[in-house]
Amino acid sequence: MHLLVDSRKEQPEIYNLPEMWINVTLGDILILEYGKSLPKNSRQDGKYPIFGSNGIIGYHNNFLVEGPVIIVGRKGSVGSVHFSNENCWPIDTTYFVKPTDSLNFKFIFFLLESLNLFQLDKSTTIPGLNRDNIYEQVIGLPPLNEQNRIVLKLEEVLSSLDKSKEQLENSLNQLNFYKQSILKQAFEGKLTEEWRKNKNDLKTPQQIINEINVCQDEQYKKELIDFNTGKTKLKPRKPKKITISSEAKALAKIKLPNEWLYIQLKDACHAVERVSSKERKNEDTFIYLDIGSINNNKNIIETYKEYQWKDAPSRAQYIIKLDDILFSTVRTYLKNIAMIEEEKFNHQIASSGFTVIRVLDNFIKPKYIFKYIVSDSFVQPLNELQSGSSYPAVRNSDVFDQFIPICSIEEQNVISEELDRQFSIINHFENTIEKHLLTIESLKQSVLRKAFEGKLSEQDSNDEPASILLERIKAEKEQYLVREKEKKNNSIKIIIMPEELKSILEILNENAEPISSKQLWLSSDKKDDIEEFYAELKKYIESGEIIELPRNGKESFLKLADKS
Repeated sequence: MHLLVDSRKEQPEIYNLPEMWINVTLGDILILEYGKSLPKNSRQDGKYPIFGSNGIIGYHNNFLVEGPVIIVGRKGSVGSVHFSNENCWPIDTTYFVKPTDSLNFKFIFFLLESLNLFQLDKSTTIPGLNRDNIYEQVIGLPPLNEQNRIVLKLEEVLSSLDKSKEQLENSLNQLNFYKQSILKQAFEGKLTEEWRKNKNDLKTPQQIINEINVCQDEQYKKELIDFNTGKTKLKPRKPKKITISSEAKALAKIKLPNEWLYIQLKDACHAVERVSSKERKNEDTFIYLDIGSINNNKNIIETYKEYQWKDAPSRAQYIIKLDDILFSTVRTYLKNIAMIEEEKFNHQIASSGFTVIRVLDNFIKPKYIFKYIVSDSFVQPLNELQSGSSYPAVRNSDVFDQFIPICSIEEQNVISEELDRQFSIINHFENTIEKHLLTIESLKQSVLRKAFEGKLSEQDSNDEPASILLERIKAEKEQYLVREKEKKNNSIKIIIMPEELKSILEILNENAEPISSKQLWLSSDKKDDIEEFYAELKKYIESGEIIELPRNGKESFLKLADKS
């Protein structure tokens, strides 16, 4: 029994409700309880679903709460509402609600769906939903018999809408699958196979390698002059000559056309400058792009923020330019990837939560490489390298170590144009489907609104008034509080000492042996913010205070530099 009633002198009159209804707040009738953490390394495969904010994220051999249960997204996909008839485990990014005899539980589920709780998110960084803000929402409470009638009517009307929605979402998934299939063909050289047959002057891989090395040398000399004359603050690194033999690892994966080769992404990129703290003038305003700026369905920049430096987040670090590619290093499977194509973003600032990719456009076209980076061929290997349970992420070096397929500039242009042509057709279908989905959602919200304003079902004057129902809820709440108090009194009390979190340098200083990056993160005072952890770690590696050892499988190991 999970109910709460506050005594109030008068209820706020928000809706013009039917006679037997009463206005209450959600806090008057519900308790949202916190889910419990269940790290991946503690999960054992079983029959009980694990719920995160987005829905089922896995299965476990044990459960936290008996079904039926309603799960509400608390972090991440805030305000999303899920229903489970079976026993399950809601994790700590969720709230959950248990049923009560005085309320139709499906009525509560539909009610929460109708409230668009995501609108209550007031956070500026990681999306979050405050329980008190949910409790403040005023709703119309009907008699229990009318709740039952409303649920029957909603299940009848919404079932057809849900079926149509499912069919449209399946169509979107099929279009995405087709899009990935086209990308795979493009970057295996199959899309331009006929085009190559009609070309007699295509460059060999060795010629392409030679051009890359020449381009790298010329770019290095230019950047060195700019650095020495004070035009730039970032001292360039002398490029390492690349050879065809360095492609052997990637060549073993997919056989490319004879005129193509693989190179590592880092061999095709400029260094990207970070803004200096000395150059940050408090009153200066800039455009800021973070992960929330990206529409990851269309891979475009959809929104942005403006800050003065005095109010800027600590992650506002990268100076971005036109044709840069932003690749989110957190939850790479979400594909928060976009390209800087609008002049207003030129020389603005991006979050350090991105890897900023700036290609050497003398021999590789930014649009060509952007299309490869959004493909599964590039993203999937990075998904497997992610570490961290709360905020799984990769490092910049993981991104730049990936192999990319390279062909002549001429063929890159042909591929980009053909992909643009085919994707424009797919995008047309996607836009049409998305419009239909919006229509369905609008219809659903309209039906729900009528239901909870008392306009969907007939009232019955013989029903017990909701005011009496509220009194019964109050009695049940008191019984629940007694039971919970007894449970606490009878339980064995375990005193848990607070965990002492230490800085990165303190942890490494106390460990004689190298420590894995994952273990270091989870033990550090940055364990709740993976982006801040990696930002600080990069600083120490670049300054030479910390040494990164060669990878052992998927793990990298770190130790303090020897100062002796």
